[in-house]
Amino acid sequence: MKKTGLLKAVALFMVLALALSFICSCGKSEEVVFELDGQKIEADLYRYWLSYFKSYFVYNYKDIKDTEECWNSEIKDGMTNGEYVMQYTENYVKNYLCALKLYNDYGLSLPDTATEQIESDLNEQIEYYGSRSALNKELIKTCNITVSRLEEIYKIEAKVAQLQTYLYGENGIETLSAQETDDYYKNSYYRVKYLYFSISNKYLYDENGKIQTDSEGNYKTEAMTADEIAASKAKAEEAYQKALAGDDFNTLINDYNDPVLRYTDTYPNGFYITSNDINAHGFTVVSNAQSLEVGDIKLVSDEYAMYVIQKLPLEDNAYQSENDSFQFSNLGSLANAYYYQKLLSSMWDKITINQEYLDSLSILEVAKNINF
Repeated sequence: MKKTGLLKAVALFMVLALALSFICSCGKSEEVVFELDGQKIEADLYRYWLSYFKSYFVYNYKDIKDTEECWNSEIKDGMTNGEYVMQYTENYVKNYLCALKLYNDYGLSLPDTATEQIESDLNEQIEYYGSRSALNKELIKTCNITVSRLEEIYKIEAKVAQLQTYLYGENGIETLSAQETDDYYKNSYYRVKYLYFSISNKYLYDENGKIQTDSEGNYKTEAMTADEIAASKAKAEEAYQKALAGDDFNTLINDYNDPVLRYTDTYPNGFYITSNDINAHGFTVVSNAQSLEVGDIKLVSDEYAMYVIQKLPLEDNAYQSENDSFQFSNLGSLANAYYYQKLLSSMWDKITINQEYLDSLSILEVAKNINF
């Protein structure tokens, strides 16, 4: 054989070998990370959800940055930010797995509307990226999954949502008893009253003492001066001392709060707060509502305001009271979600976990999710 023929033969062999290697690698199944009675969550799906929740925390929490320093920073009790998000993701994925088992046990199947929505969502992304191959390329780069696997993820999430509706939806087969509803109320709600003292912005008033609004009806504010911030802090301390001395809290609210925050007429008994109320009351109020003991009065602050918070005992059956019932409009759905979660987490100990894989993975290895 001539030398050129030999080179061609070797070249052909290398091409065939590479092609075979590519075919094998494409057909290679992902490592199983979680398994329960034949239901499996593979590594690529787990990495997708890890990238999704990583993006969720970066987007929603101003203290979380997508940097190595931030992810390796301790958040509490020796746990880093990265470890916290990974644990958060692990719990979610275990829920998905348990829900898939129950989904099959109940013999459920996705309705046409759900399948059509999944197809629509995928087509929308394909259109956004220009082609299926372009979307595939972006998914592989960020999450190491393909479009077909993204479709599988959408199906899993749709099944989990469908199961929750089937079990605990408006016409679900699981109806909460009065005792279960009351237990949820007692274990999940806290009652507080609080005074608010801004240390960042102040409302702008007109000559009649009314807060000014813009064209869209939003209250107008402007940054406070250093002197105004100092005065606001002094008022907060003054009100705190009066509260400790036993002054009526509703009177203090009317004396110290801005007009739009004088809630004693609409909320005479204070606020009934759950961990879901951060958007309504802010992290500082919600976290202290949870951590304070009943009867405590505390002066706390964040970068925006100072608060004098009084924690009060829950009142029996407050969610059935006409005066306070409007604060519990979401109690039913929250209670159903709680018992759905309780059902899923009761199955966690039956899951086989590939701990070696989880221990080998770092949150730094996944990019921010394109679907967030």
